[in-house]
Amino acid sequence: MNPKNCENGLSASMFYKLEFEVDPNDLETNFTKKFTREYILSTGGDYGSPGISIYRDGPIMGAILSTGEETWEVKVMGNLPKNNSWTNIAIRWEKLKFTDQASYEASKQEYNNDISLLGGLQLFLNLEMIGHSLLPEEKDCTCTITNCDPDDQANFECKKQTVAQEPLTQPTMMIGCHKTKDDPTLRDFAGGVFDEVAFWNKRIPDEEKHMFLGGWKESFDNIDTSELLNMMDSVDFSDPDQAATALQVLSMVVGDEETTLTPFRDIYPTTTSSTIKEAPEVDENGEEKTTQTTSTTEVPITTGEDAKDAKDSEAFQSLINVMIKLTTSTNLPGNLTNEDFTKRIEVSKLVGDFLDTKGRNRRNWKLMNDDNNVFGSHQVRQSLEAFTEKALQSRVLEPKELSVRAEVHSQNSFVQYEKIAIPEVRRRQVYEGETFVFPMWRERSKRSTKNYVVDPMEKWDSFPESIEIPLMLFSGSCADQDISFVGTIYENFPEPGRKNPVKIKSKKIQLDSRVMTIKASANRWNRNTEEFDPICRPDPKLLYRKRLLINLATKSKEKSRRQLLFHQNEDVTSILKRHCAIWNPHIGMFGAWDTEDIETMQIDEQGATCVTDKLGTYAIIAEKIELPYEYDEEGWLYVTKLVGYIVSTIFLIIFVIIIFLSAYLWEQFHILRMNLAISLIIGNVAMLLGELHFVQDDRHLCTVIGCVISYFYTASAFLLACESHACFKAITGGIIDGRSCVYLPLGWGMPMIALGYNIHVSLMDFGDDPKCFVGWSNIVKWQFFLPLLVGAGLSFMAMVIVTCNLATPAIRKSSILEELSSISSGLIAMVVFYCITWAFGPLAYIRFPDLAIPDFFPVFQVMNSWLGVFVVILLGFCSTRFRVVIAGSVKSRQKHILEGTTKKHDDSASIKTEKSNISA
Repeated sequence: MNPKNCENGLSASMFYKLEFEVDPNDLETNFTKKFTREYILSTGGDYGSPGISIYRDGPIMGAILSTGEETWEVKVMGNLPKNNSWTNIAIRWEKLKFTDQASYEASKQEYNNDISLLGGLQLFLNLEMIGHSLLPEEKDCTCTITNCDPDDQANFECKKQTVAQEPLTQPTMMIGCHKTKDDPTLRDFAGGVFDEVAFWNKRIPDEEKHMFLGGWKESFDNIDTSELLNMMDSVDFSDPDQAATALQVLSMVVGDEETTLTPFRDIYPTTTSSTIKEAPEVDENGEEKTTQTTSTTEVPITTGEDAKDAKDSEAFQSLINVMIKLTTSTNLPGNLTNEDFTKRIEVSKLVGDFLDTKGRNRRNWKLMNDDNNVFGSHQVRQSLEAFTEKALQSRVLEPKELSVRAEVHSQNSFVQYEKIAIPEVRRRQVYEGETFVFPMWRERSKRSTKNYVVDPMEKWDSFPESIEIPLMLFSGSCADQDISFVGTIYENFPEPGRKNPVKIKSKKIQLDSRVMTIKASANRWNRNTEEFDPICRPDPKLLYRKRLLINLATKSKEKSRRQLLFHQNEDVTSILKRHCAIWNPHIGMFGAWDTEDIETMQIDEQGATCVTDKLGTYAIIAEKIELPYEYDEEGWLYVTKLVGYIVSTIFLIIFVIIIFLSAYLWEQFHILRMNLAISLIIGNVAMLLGELHFVQDDRHLCTVIGCVISYFYTASAFLLACESHACFKAITGGIIDGRSCVYLPLGWGMPMIALGYNIHVSLMDFGDDPKCFVGWSNIVKWQFFLPLLVGAGLSFMAMVIVTCNLATPAIRKSSILEELSSISSGLIAMVVFYCITWAFGPLAYIRFPDLAIPDFFPVFQVMNSWLGVFVVILLGFCSTRFRVVIAGSVKSRQKHILEGTTKKHDDSASIKTEKSNISA
């Protein structure tokens, strides 16, 4: 096969897997050291020998393509197939699209300075171009003098001059070896596993290079979920090789990285044998443009967002099912060698990154967490932890093997394994202490990960978290078996917010730490039966005797609300309270975070110390403060409310002035009514000030307004209660005056006690209501409403008794009875209206998240804003004495009452005289 016959170029691809070692010092040789060549694929391509070949020289990856007269070679230092993993290796070539310097410049301009489109040989690993040789070796020439004439070849020195040979007589494809027609001996053998070799009689363009992967889409970024599910359905996950292949495919689909990179990738810049070198950019730019075009066509479709979310949620749930299938513990055999164990536990890296809420699955996890009818992230976590625990339990300890250690690191997860033979357990109990510390082994400082970690990450070198576990966990026959510990840490976890509602009251919670899990079990390999003994679990009595000590670090350094100081520079926080929590799988359908089986010893914004007698999953749970939001207020309501408060205030001011200026009204009932009006005036003004933006924006000013509202409206309730009691005593006992000195201190003093208690208990919650209505917290509002409702309730009870006794009053004097009847009638109506108004108050302002109730905010605002008008009408104009003052007939009224009293006295005297005469 001679490539010069391929007018459209050619391409070749294959999958390759090999376990090898590379000395890092060899990377420093800069192509000067000779290595033993191993050919991966060859059709006889060599210098002068037509064909292609792909080879490895120690740390060098290379490819050769020759037409006999011209030879291209790509040599790249450090970019090798991933060790012991399937890697796609591909080349593509086409003839040069220029012949001299002038045509080169023209072609370069035509292809937007993208040299990768001008021809030559290119080498790919997993679809990533790692090397490009533009010029053949025979034309890669350097000028030997200062100024060279391009047409005069005498002053140019070329790298190589080759002698053209004949291609192999019969086209031959060789895997793992190499030969040419002039040297037909098979040589330069390479080990490894080879699969899916493919050739194309054209140069595969960038938009089709996913064909190198056997038809899969590039890096599987855009693969349809149904296609992935179909692929996974046909995988036997109990087969280690199939499981490893599926793991690699899923890593490209759901992993944190776009592609799987080799361990040595980008240690050194790409080096080729061409004199013209430029990093390729078309591939990346082309993909970005395609992505933008696709998103542009979807943006206008806004009416189907819910349908799109439902579709994406269903697709992601299918992907979750794939992860669960991948980590099903029944896929594991009864026993594992060290090599099998190492391969199997690599799945934790994929699943750990899959659970990352800051990775590519962020939106999908949000959709999952919004649906309360799906298990979600904890199902994936529990499946992974059961799988990793079973893998460690199935690891067979050799006779002289005292312990096994392993760690798997990913960007989002850390999994640590240790299996300890019983002699080693007893030795540690004697010499190293009675506890095992996860994740720092037995040291709380930075440890070496040299011998038991594959691809260690620096971020997992040290930890602020730890779990101290007693080694004495098992009793009876279980105490003589090998102990297995599996610990897991998740940096970010897609928490759906499930909690024990009895123990954690807040509606919303968030994870405020890494999630840590520790599992322990005991079993032993029976060399007689060649199987493991039954699994043993820790003895609860031993755990209760010596509990686990857990240290967790917080992610958010916000102080919790109870630590705030009410001053100008107070800290703003969204956290109400923090708890140590353990995952309880028995709460609800899917489990929830619980604080019952774990005790918080110390907790602040830096971290927490907890103790528990349960092995499981732990985290710090932060109760979220419900942030204030604006009240839903229509335009008509806003206008009606403002007009009502203004009109009511004006009416009440006039009412107070009339009573204050008229000595005829300076009696017990109207003095109490004047104080009631004053309290409502100040309360209404405070409500109006709470509508001003500069007041709402100033926390301290808003707090003052809230305290004024609380005090004066509560005072109105108790002043109304005092007047109701005065009416009660007048009707039932005939006492109509002289008790103002008792009622006024009581009416103004009780609200002071209520406000003082509210400030003492909840000052930090004052001033954050959008309308400055005391405070946003339900507790603060209840502490305001309860005293007010008590005062209103006392008024209502007194008026019920008064109503029942109006027909039989204790007062017999007609003029007083007439005034008392008018006062009682107006007061009864006023108390009913007041009680109804403020009964709507809690329904309007208190948030009941578990109850579906109508919105009472409009009705309360309308009734309360116009309350002052009703006070003037019912407590003013309904009073005979007040009407007399308004009419200006006080003197005639007094004269009329005096004449009536004199006439009645004269009538009584004449009756007594007649009785005396009759007796005589």
